[in-house]
Amino acid sequence: MTPRNSFTYTTELGSITITEEDGFITEVLFGDFGYNNANTPLTDLTADQIREYLSGSRTAFTVPFRQDGSDFDQLVWQLLRTIPAGQRRTYSELAETLSRPKAARAVGNACGRNRIAILIPCHRVVRSDGSPGGYAWGAEIKHHLLELEKLYTAK
Repeated sequence: MTPRNSFTYTTELGSITITEEDGFITEVLFGDFGYNNANTPLTDLTADQIREYLSGSRTAFTVPFRQDGSDFDQLVWQLLRTIPAGQRRTYSELAETLSRPKAARAVGNACGRNRIAILIPCHRVVRSDGSPGGYAWGAEIKHHLLELEKLYTAK
């Protein structure tokens, strides 16, 4: 097992801490968490791709990533990765796609447990009335990401 390496990068949205473990990105967190601050080629590549995304020149990520979670969490996170940049889905739509129409709240909870921000795009999930809803990293960051992705639909 290789050591867990984390490094905090500066972006236009502030600090983002990226963690690599065993050749996979395991966390992309908004903020500086004071982890061991050892960057790797993979954390550097991830930071570069996130900066490209934030500049509007990237809509998909090519870095390997994984995170632990329940079977339901994994299904939700997999489904989140199918939402194209610039599009949104509601918690209810995702629950129905999973054939669990009453599980909108559980979908929201799985989104809240996502530790790989941006790469697993839980920010693309909104309330049924179209309002942004919650976001583990705060309403301002979610709003910024949703506004940024409006550019993708305009291209």
